[in-house]
Amino acid sequence: MTEIKFVAEETDLHLLECRKNNFETENILLLLTVGVVETIAPSANHGVTEAASLSEPQRRKPKLVLLKPAPTKCKLPSPAPQQSPDKISPNLDKSTFVKPTPATTVNINNPQTVDQIAHELAHNDARPATWADLYWALIGSREFNTDEAKVKALFSWLCSIPTDRDAFVTMEELEQGVKDGVEFADEAKKLKSKTLSPDSPEVVVNEFTRGKSTYLRAFESLCRYSGIPCRMVKGLAKGVDYTVGMKLTDQKMPPEPGEQSPIHQIQHAWNAAYIDGKWALFDSMWAAERLAMSANARLSQIAKVGKMEYETDMFYFNANPSVFIYSHFPFEEEWQLLNPPMTLQQFQDGVLLKPAFFTHGLGLFSHQEGVIQVKDRLIVKLAIPPNLVNVLLFTFNLKLDGRDEMFEGVNLSRFGMHEISPRDCTVTFSFRFPKTGAYKLTMYARKVGDPLFTDICEYRVEAKGHDSAQPSEKPGSINIPPFPPTAQSHYGPTEKASDLKVKILPPDMDAIRKSTDGVFEVRFAMTNPTEKLVRMTARLKSLLHETSELNGCILVRTVDACPANTLSSVKSGGSTGTVVGHPVPTCVITAFLPSAGEYALEVYGAPANADEDTSYFLISRNAPRIDFANTQLRAVSQKVKRSLQSEMCVNKRKND
Repeated sequence: MTEIKFVAEETDLHLLECRKNNFETENILLLLTVGVVETIAPSANHGVTEAASLSEPQRRKPKLVLLKPAPTKCKLPSPAPQQSPDKISPNLDKSTFVKPTPATTVNINNPQTVDQIAHELAHNDARPATWADLYWALIGSREFNTDEAKVKALFSWLCSIPTDRDAFVTMEELEQGVKDGVEFADEAKKLKSKTLSPDSPEVVVNEFTRGKSTYLRAFESLCRYSGIPCRMVKGLAKGVDYTVGMKLTDQKMPPEPGEQSPIHQIQHAWNAAYIDGKWALFDSMWAAERLAMSANARLSQIAKVGKMEYETDMFYFNANPSVFIYSHFPFEEEWQLLNPPMTLQQFQDGVLLKPAFFTHGLGLFSHQEGVIQVKDRLIVKLAIPPNLVNVLLFTFNLKLDGRDEMFEGVNLSRFGMHEISPRDCTVTFSFRFPKTGAYKLTMYARKVGDPLFTDICEYRVEAKGHDSAQPSEKPGSINIPPFPPTAQSHYGPTEKASDLKVKILPPDMDAIRKSTDGVFEVRFAMTNPTEKLVRMTARLKSLLHETSELNGCILVRTVDACPANTLSSVKSGGSTGTVVGHPVPTCVITAFLPSAGEYALEVYGAPANADEDTSYFLISRNAPRIDFANTQLRAVSQKVKRSLQSEMCVNKRKND
């Protein structure tokens, strides 16, 4: 008998943002599993690896290469005056404030792209000796027409510079460069001032790279010396020290120095700059500290090498105030730049929304508050833009008490599933909670073809259990089984179905179906009827039966059938008839369900011209179900428990 390889598709690495100061190390790893049916681990879909401890890189002493000095025609603008804490200059104009956008609204928020010239200059071996040299390279030589373009160049450069070397060449380096005959060294030494102002970019940015200043001060210095008013905005930020459900109201704001309160823990500061006639918001620290990863690199591997590479997240450049407010809450209400402003209560109660939530244009369809109280089940829905419903992929991570991913030897990812509805333009996540307690629920998304998932939102779920627990049950036990054992949590057509140009019939069929007679059928055809039908096979999975018991419960056959959407009614004279389209090759898969319970039907496909030894890729997963009778519930529950205990013993032997 030919051995069939089943491949559970997904990207090898599922890495999210890691920030050095707001350090988020919740990284999800999706394993690519290749092998015969028996070798695919049922819990391989959501294994999670923690980021290794990262040490600060050693400072480099690079070979001196000088940026060409600015020409004599370069005229530097007069520095904008430092902003007073008590006076805003220019004044805030409330007519420029924007209307808040509810998180329920589907609205794609596209950040600007990085200024590529500034980015390349930051990584160039050639460094500026003076502020004039940098200003000319970034702004003076480029004939910008707007303040925004100027600030974009400054922002992109600052967020891209390596922090293990001085950004500006020092006088000591120039003196040595003159001795070594380095190009431009003599000219640069003559132009470099020996008495620099302590707030000048040459001083502040070099102090920043040495760990003695901040992105905040460096960005302010760059803007001011470019003639653009800039100031600091203090407030709260939902960063690494923030947890969903943290109480922020009824506390003094801002807190007293040294006060140990939730508000003190999540204090943050960002910038406001006056560009093109209005104030705008910037957070260069959060923009600069997103870890750049390739699809085939792992955080632990990079940590061993000791070289971390970061990319600039332009979501925080001239940020949309109606989006920025979901993560940044200023102590002074006017700096929300919103009309009407958000209250601290709303900020406290809201879902933790990440940049990708807005860049993908998602909306909160069901739950608008970050803390959700349930008994033992939960359904969360997100709205998807219609043009992205077939483009976005999702997954999730579930942790008990924010730490434990296992429950009695079973990964908590087994207690969740999700499906995308093209008809409703939603993604629906369904969860079961096997134990009372607080769960950290994080959801992720990526576009088809992108190598990495990114976190989009986070909830805190408090599972209370039922009021009438059985006396024999353990304290905190809910006694609820996980979903059938599958390689991933996604139900419905997969990314590989699109690659193989296969469609399910009908296209809007729900992934979760109830069967009253124990028979479940699903059909597939090619999106282009003229193409040859791919090869398909299927597996049936359940916690109630061994895999071997279900091998004979699947019937796969190919027939010529008329797709449902080619049927139409016509009138001819006084009678009505039906016109049927041309029959097309259709794969019909029938599952015979041996007993009441839940099942997962996994359908695998391979190219039509593939040889016998080819790998079959998962193209669809459906969840047929026969409802329990009340008298069967206890017996079935006990059978599920025995199945899980057996699985746990097998896993333990493998670990040993």
